[in-house]
Amino acid sequence: MNGFIGIIVIESKLFLRSRVASFFTFIFPIILFLVFGSIFGDTPVWNHPDLAYVDFYAPALIGAFIGQAGLVNLAVFVASYRQWGILKRYNVSPLPLSHYLMGLGIVHFASLLTSSLILIMIGKWIFGLQLVGDLFVVVLAGLLGVGSFFSLGFLISGLFSSPQSVLSIGQFSFISMFLLSGAAVPRQLFPEWLYTMSSFLPLTHIVEVFSGLWMGESFSEHFVSLVIMIGITIVTFPIAIRAFSWQKM
Repeated sequence: MNGFIGIIVIESKLFLRSRVASFFTFIFPIILFLVFGSIFGDTPVWNHPDLAYVDFYAPALIGAFIGQAGLVNLAVFVASYRQWGILKRYNVSPLPLSHYLMGLGIVHFASLLTSSLILIMIGKWIFGLQLVGDLFVVVLAGLLGVGSFFSLGFLISGLFSSPQSVLSIGQFSFISMFLLSGAAVPRQLFPEWLYTMSSFLPLTHIVEVFSGLWMGESFSEHFVSLVIMIGITIVTFPIAIRAFSWQKM
């Protein structure tokens, strides 16, 4: 148990020392939220005219950055540790692989949770952000999103050897999906072909589920998206474990 706690402490310190990871986790989402909230904050939501745009955008942005935490932050950290030989040193420790992966996941989840809480408090204070849905249901949806995108992040870090490759693939995947998921521009404004195409992106489902449940929609309205998120976790995590390597490939 002490060894597991030690991993969490060490990984927390390493994460906070990374200026890039800290900026894109704690600062960049706040900047986006303040900019778009100031522009569209009071605009009614298209399918919830009694709610303001900010009530959609805050959970949509949190959902989107769940993807960023998994596809970029988590994946790059694992690949960098492998490149630097840190994973090799972990390999000779008595702790099993599951403890290391769980500890790393907890650190990145905690950083994401902290960033989300800061964003929500700013939204409440400046824009009057309101949560209409059930908090437990919203949290559950967030955890499902974390499971799916953290699994994808571990998979990317296992399939590609260098941190540069992982960073390029992770950033390209996240930015492409971010622009098309509805977190940057509402999908209702897309032409029909683009709207249909964006429905196949994993990030679209977490954005729609998280924002929809936040605004009071039911689980049944997002059943397909929830099944897809669970399916991504079930399929990718075992493959990620098999693809994992302690040393440079």
